[in-house]
Amino acid sequence: MARITISQLAKLCRRIGTGVDAGLDDRSLWRRETERGTPEHRRRIAPVADRLDRGDSVADSLAAADDYFPDLFIEMVRMSERSGRQGAVYRRLAEHYEHLIALRNSFLGMLWWPLLELTAAVVVIGLLILVLGWVASWTGTPPIDLFGLGLSPNGNFALYAFGVLVVVGSISSVILGLARGWFGAAPTALAMRVPVLGQTLRLMGLSRMAWSFGMAIDSGMPAQACMQLGLASSQNAYFRSLEPQICGAIAGGAEFHQALARTAAFPDDFVDAVEAGELSGTVTETLERLSDDYRSRAENLFKFVTVVGGFIVMAIVGLVIAAAIILLYKRLIIDQYQELLQM
Repeated sequence: MARITISQLAKLCRRIGTGVDAGLDDRSLWRRETERGTPEHRRRIAPVADRLDRGDSVADSLAAADDYFPDLFIEMVRMSERSGRQGAVYRRLAEHYEHLIALRNSFLGMLWWPLLELTAAVVVIGLLILVLGWVASWTGTPPIDLFGLGLSPNGNFALYAFGVLVVVGSISSVILGLARGWFGAAPTALAMRVPVLGQTLRLMGLSRMAWSFGMAIDSGMPAQACMQLGLASSQNAYFRSLEPQICGAIAGGAEFHQALARTAAFPDDFVDAVEAGELSGTVTETLERLSDDYRSRAENLFKFVTVVGGFIVMAIVGLVIAAAIILLYKRLIIDQYQELLQM
């Protein structure tokens, strides 16, 4: 069954956070949610409100909603109930999801025109293959075999269409696999080695981790549970893959900053901030400030990444058009000229 969308989740967090700050109780807030949104959303929220009426916690009620809510959202709500900072957590979650929406829109806004050009180029090339076949049929001349495989015009078009579908399907599968973590932490670890892109991914993950980790500590959760929540909230497959090593060090008596430093995967300023917070007893406040700083830096870098991504797509469009022109020139001009010379 479909999960709640990021847009719905952002609006939900904003409404619940506002209601909590206004002093409304959880049962009233979630009962009101059964009257908002799409029919499917209202239907999926109804069991949550029913469980709250029976006395269950918000997190337990959400967890029983047939996987409608993300695991991270549920764990953050559970942590907020323990710490008594529900309003702050809901507001921060709303900001997080709104930020994801803004990043997605910014990225797509930068790429839509180059992608439109690429789509148009692919369609025009396909139509040209068909038109050349029709012209040969109308004039009674031998059809031009664009790919040199001895295929008919329809065969050339079918081969071209199949190639386009394979490329589109492969790219879609890779994107879906990366989004769902099918390939493990290796792609993320590789991407983090790419200049600018790697720094952007690292800062975005650390921003989320710093805030949730600090809030988890403030809620009084066990040390390993705090670290597990922080790593999960980073939404960075590489950071999450370090959980056994970090939690193992904590179980062995290491402090948070020591466990993080042993991985050599986290920047010095992050480790130093955790250490300073542990020494001063202000881990939550220190990490909240660091989270805001990381987020601001990541936003600036992401703008640069989207610009570069747009140029890359435009370069691909140019290569596709250039390859098509070269192929057509060879088949329509050079090959025809050589045939005349051989007559």
